[in-house]
Amino acid sequence: MERQGFAYKGCDNLEAMSHAVNYNKYLIENILLYLSPKHNTKVLDFGAGKGIYAGMIQKECSAMVDCLEPDKRLQRELKDRGHKVYESIGEIKQKYDPSSMRLMYLNI
Repeated sequence: MERQGFAYKGCDNLEAMSHAVNYNKYLIENILLYLSPKHNTKVLDFGAGKGIYAGMIQKECSAMVDCLEPDKRLQRELKDRGHKVYESIGEIKQKYDPSSMRLMYLNI
């Protein structure tokens, strides 16, 4: 996204936040309060970025974490980590019934 000489590079922020260990742990602990530790729990990560949270959630509760990420480069990283990646909300509507979702989260 570019606006009057300012170019937003979301990847820069993602890199900085990957080092915010306590902050990331705090967010994950709060998300995990709403997930059961059972296998086959479905989670959808909106704006998954590099998959830091998706990976932590998958590790902590054996959830199946799918990711919505519009950035092509980040999509490749997520796929390399084994996540199902969606590029748009339209794709998600085909798979997920919102009334059946236990938890959806948005990290901005």
